[in-house]
Amino acid sequence: MRVVFSVGKPDSFRRVFRFNIDYIDTIITEKYVVFCFDNRDLFGAVQLPVDMSSDFEEKIYACRIPKNILLQTFSNVSITLSMLDSYIFMQIQGKKHSFSVKCDIQNVNYDVIEEKLGILSIIDSYKSIDLNIFRMPMKLCSEGNSINVSSDYLYFELKNVMIFSKVNTPNFSIFPQLFNYLLGIGDKAHLVQQYLAVSKDNMLALANMSGSIRDSDIKFILKKKTLNKIHVDLTNAILVLKTLRNYENISLNLSTGELLINIQQGVVATVNIEVESVVDNMDFSQLIESKNNPFEIPKLVLPSVLVSEIIVSLNIKEIYVLVKKNFLQINLTEGILAVCRRMEAS
Repeated sequence: MRVVFSVGKPDSFRRVFRFNIDYIDTIITEKYVVFCFDNRDLFGAVQLPVDMSSDFEEKIYACRIPKNILLQTFSNVSITLSMLDSYIFMQIQGKKHSFSVKCDIQNVNYDVIEEKLGILSIIDSYKSIDLNIFRMPMKLCSEGNSINVSSDYLYFELKNVMIFSKVNTPNFSIFPQLFNYLLGIGDKAHLVQQYLAVSKDNMLALANMSGSIRDSDIKFILKKKTLNKIHVDLTNAILVLKTLRNYENISLNLSTGELLINIQQGVVATVNIEVESVVDNMDFSQLIESKNNPFEIPKLVLPSVLVSEIIVSLNIKEIYVLVKKNFLQINLTEGILAVCRRMEAS
């Protein structure tokens, strides 16, 4: 067995095989060579056409190649794979460099791999999703519970804050680490069978979707009566917040236009901010009252995770706070909002 094929740009290897794996399964046929990995939740492959082939006695040959070898492959090289004495030799030939690697022959379940590669031929017949609209909100999502898309909104929980982002796509549910992997492959995904699939150039990635999609409650949240809508300009506060970083909680004093940053017990940093009501230009006291004292304009507590991991991380300099009876809806940037329980500082 002997095949020769070319690698134009090795970037596809780095994007597909950026997981913590030591070896890459390599499938050799007369028409193409497939570099791939396959685990319970994720399948990734780079498929390259063969330029020349000869001496094929079997339908396929397979071996495992060290990942670091492929990731070090330079641009515009020719690779030869050949079998000799029960080993497969890989010779990489470039303009200025060449080297060879001896690999063990490997038994693989080619039927499973071939079935997944077959998705390439049918992928365009399935519903597509623009992945670019997910890039901003996914910067906020940590690994853990699954993310969901329901009622045209992506939503996930960030500690004690719910994040919602308008996406207008079909419903699906997936774990964030798998979804972030797909975002690194391409700009468009398809809902294919039980997979969220991304195909670009010579790359294919399949991620298993979660079994159930939870309702987002977004319709209830948006319809709930707003007691007041407040525009908050954080231009003065953002630099202070970036500098301090560690704080216990933050409260918004509506009557004085101050952001109170509770650094530690008894130590509070105060930053002047611009606060204005944007509901019929009415005074705060006419629209909102404290739960504890109906004659007092409340100081609203903002969860520290909302400030440190969202507002500061995305460098958001203005927000709109919609005060509801039992919760706050914070409009962060276009299409992205956060929801948290309404709490008042003493």
